[in-house]
Amino acid sequence: MFLQLLRLLLAQATFDVGAHTLERLEIAALPRFDFQDVIVIRQAHDLADLAGLEFEGHIIAVGFDLYCQLLKQAVAQLKGDKLRPRLEVEVRLDFLAANEGEFLAAGPGKLVPAFIPTSYISDAALRIQAYRALAEITTQEQLHRLRRDWRDRFGPQPPAVDNLVLLCEVKLSAARARVSRVEVRDSKLMLSRRGDFILVGGKFPRLTSSSIDLQLSEIWHLIKQL
Repeated sequence: MFLQLLRLLLAQATFDVGAHTLERLEIAALPRFDFQDVIVIRQAHDLADLAGLEFEGHIIAVGFDLYCQLLKQAVAQLKGDKLRPRLEVEVRLDFLAANEGEFLAAGPGKLVPAFIPTSYISDAALRIQAYRALAEITTQEQLHRLRRDWRDRFGPQPPAVDNLVLLCEVKLSAARARVSRVEVRDSKLMLSRRGDFILVGGKFPRLTSSSIDLQLSEIWHLIKQL
């Protein structure tokens, strides 16, 4: 339904840039589109309202990061642009804390932090933008550029951000190796490719790092060897 709305709107759009078109637009909540793209999305929102549809409900249903990527893909498709697909790699690591609350609740040394701390980016809107930018990464070059931009803008990156970037490296390497799922349970590495587990000697490989702080890097190096 959403893609059909965008198709209809792109065919009929006048791209009016008047104040009434933008009066309810929250730029920070959208992916990095150009100005005409934003107008198309705004008009899709208004048309959905008229049709009695819940435009925002799509965000809740699919998740914010995926929703942003779907918007980018839809607009790119409508404009005839090429866009690399989102990295569809599921990652579940039992030693990783994906948010500050989880990390603090676990206690010192229990989990490896992989998130953007409030001490690094205090503004909530900027943190959301940073997470969104990371979620849109599809190439090594994009990741290196983003990391450089963060360093220039926010300063040296703390370990939690380094780990978050390394987690993205893991996803990039997994995608290149056609690995769709990366899971660790009790130091056992379970990789899935084309619906099958990747075994070594008929067994799941085990992480051998002496510290959990080194396990994410070990996973990355193992996947790069596939």
